[in-house]
Amino acid sequence: MEYSQWVLGVGLLGGVALPSNALANTGAGAFDGSQAARAHERRSEPAASANPETPAAPVDPGESTGAGAPAPAAAPAPAAPPERVYPGSATTVGSEGPGGSSTDAPVEEQASASDQGAEEAGAEGPAEGPAEGSAIAPEDGAPAEAQKAPKSKSHVKTFGISLAPGFGYGITLAGDKYCGAFSEGADDADGRKSVCNDLTPAYLEIMLSYGVSKRIDLVLGARVNLQRRDYDYSKCDTPNTPCVEGEGLFVNALGAGFFPGIRIWGKGTEKTVKVGAGIDFMVMIEDFTGYRTRPSFEREFGEDLIASSANRLDELAVGDVELGLRVGPVLAIDPHHNVGLFFFPAIHPSFRPSKAAELDAGWLQIGVDFSAGIQARFP
Repeated sequence: MEYSQWVLGVGLLGGVALPSNALANTGAGAFDGSQAARAHERRSEPAASANPETPAAPVDPGESTGAGAPAPAAAPAPAAPPERVYPGSATTVGSEGPGGSSTDAPVEEQASASDQGAEEAGAEGPAEGPAEGSAIAPEDGAPAEAQKAPKSKSHVKTFGISLAPGFGYGITLAGDKYCGAFSEGADDADGRKSVCNDLTPAYLEIMLSYGVSKRIDLVLGARVNLQRRDYDYSKCDTPNTPCVEGEGLFVNALGAGFFPGIRIWGKGTEKTVKVGAGIDFMVMIEDFTGYRTRPSFEREFGEDLIASSANRLDELAVGDVELGLRVGPVLAIDPHHNVGLFFFPAIHPSFRPSKAAELDAGWLQIGVDFSAGIQARFP
């Protein structure tokens, strides 16, 4: 009786154990199949879109539990591919933590965090960078003025106005005519010097200029004499009577004129100091009426000379217009784009055309001018 009971107990225990093992094997097999299917699906599908609005095929929740079977013990999960977000779901498909639960934040929380970040970025303003129309910030913290290119010191496309005083020295060749001085020397039988030399009147010039290129400026100027070339009687014993010691042309009017010209600059027109050449065509007007009607020197009335001599007739034809050419080097110093200084020494040959072609009114003068001035340029 005891033996049969023992056999019956062993049989009952075996019957209970067999179904439990079969059921456990069935659940394990289902779990392994579900994992294999999901891995195959991830390999076959393209990478998930970065746009969370793109829908994806939903996953059957039954696959993760194996047809309703209880979840097996935790096992190491394979490396998770990029997350796939499913709209309308509170979870993301990604790596699973212990116990099979997802370690990722819900979709609604991620979307809320993204929206909040976008709002904060909008409140802070647009992306860094200079606004349209604003100046670009200088490098290395230098002031903005230092980054501006300095204005060119060339005269190209600039208008200029200049003011220049000057003086000169000249030698006059008038033949047998009076040139500004008398003489008692044996070589001057008629009492007039054949060659005269003296300072020419001091003058003031105003010039307009325009730089047609970096190396060429066009000039138009005007000159006004500051001294008259009248006769100096102060050294004579008899007032209003010419003497050997006295000098002058008996011209009691100030001369004035104009001159067009050109300035040609050498290399380095952008530099502060420039060297070039100037050429001016001079036109001066002086009223020579006093010269033509001058009183005679006492030697002009000698035994062999008369007041109506041919020399005096020739003097009546000396004209009021003097034509000349001024040529010389120019030194310009331009410390600023709009302001400059210049020095202009020049040779100044000139002649006076005759008022009567039948008379010998030849008048030639060779002089040297020295002028220095200041120039303002714009823009």
